[in-house]
Amino acid sequence: MPELLQYEGLNWLQYITDWTVPTKDPRSGVVAWVFEGMPEGTKIPWQPWVLPLALWTVFFFALFTLMCSLLHSCVGSGLNTKSYRFRLPKSPLRQRTRSDWVNDG
Repeated sequence: MPELLQYEGLNWLQYITDWTVPTKDPRSGVVAWVFEGMPEGTKIPWQPWVLPLALWTVFFFALFTLMCSLLHSCVGSGLNTKSYRFRLPKSPLRQRTRSDWVNDG
C-alpha cells in the first residue's frame, strides 16, 4: 500500500514540507505499518508522530478559534441589535394557553 503514495506520474511528496508528515519515505516502518499492520513484538513508533500531530492540533485549534470569532463578530452582535423575526419558535408557544401551563404538573 505505501507504494501508492509515490508513483512515477506525479511525485507530490516533494511539495510537502517535512513538519506535516512523520516521514516522506513510504517504505519506512512509520508509514508502512499504518497500512500493513505492525510486526509482532514491535513497539509503536511514537517519536516521529509527535511533532506533526502537535502542529496539526495547533493549526486546527487556531482555525476553529478564527471561525468562532468570525461567526461571533458577524452574527452575534447582529442578533442583539437588530430585530429579527423568528416565527417558528413563537407559533407553538402561541398555541398554548395559560391553563395548559398550569395543568401540565
